[in-house]
Amino acid sequence: MSAPQKKTLLVLANSIKKYPNRCVAGLEMIPEGVGYNFGKWTRPIDPSTSEGEIPLNRTLVNHRPVAPLQCVEMMFDGSDENPEHPEDWKLTPGTDFKIIGNYDHSILDGLTDEAGDLWGRDSADTRKIPAGTAKDTLRLVKPDAPVLVEALHEYNSFENKDQFKKILSIASGGVVHKFTITDPVFETKYGISPQKVSKDKPMKITLAPGGLVIVVSLTPPWNGYHYKVAAAIIEP
Repeated sequence: MSAPQKKTLLVLANSIKKYPNRCVAGLEMIPEGVGYNFGKWTRPIDPSTSEGEIPLNRTLVNHRPVAPLQCVEMMFDGSDENPEHPEDWKLTPGTDFKIIGNYDHSILDGLTDEAGDLWGRDSADTRKIPAGTAKDTLRLVKPDAPVLVEALHEYNSFENKDQFKKILSIASGGVVHKFTITDPVFETKYGISPQKVSKDKPMKITLAPGGLVIVVSLTPPWNGYHYKVAAAIIEP
């Protein structure tokens, strides 16, 4: 087994995955002179859990979860080498996160990706795409039009019951794409919870595009699909 490898990430998401556990993601920071360049996406995973979710307490530094725009050192045992989730890296057991600094919101201006078709206009409204059809599973998107957030109780035919859903709609390529929101900080800020939303009256919030940046992601395959999530909604 190779020696553990240290990476510093600019954390851009710390979202809910199998509550209360987390899915963290960020861009690798590569030393360059007295500063850093930003490399590829890295999604730390815990290889001891069923779907790589990270126990909440492992994401804490000084009793608080690491957050977007923090620079965080982590130790890895290598890539998970998963072609359907290529950004996944295995955290070294027994190691802690270490915050070494942070950036302000302005750094995001030079880091956003071209939104493109956001993984397929044919599946824009379904919040999922067929497994194995994406070359990447993380993007940092800057909207150029207002973004709609809806919270509602929606019938789930697979579970045969109503479920509380939080949905973000973003226009790209002339199509409105929808993602399930998994950002706990955003939900807390706006009071989004099943107790505060009645079944006959969805909650709707419109976000202005100025300065807004969103981390969109695909889940690992489940029942033949990647599910689309808005892992972080970073407001100015």
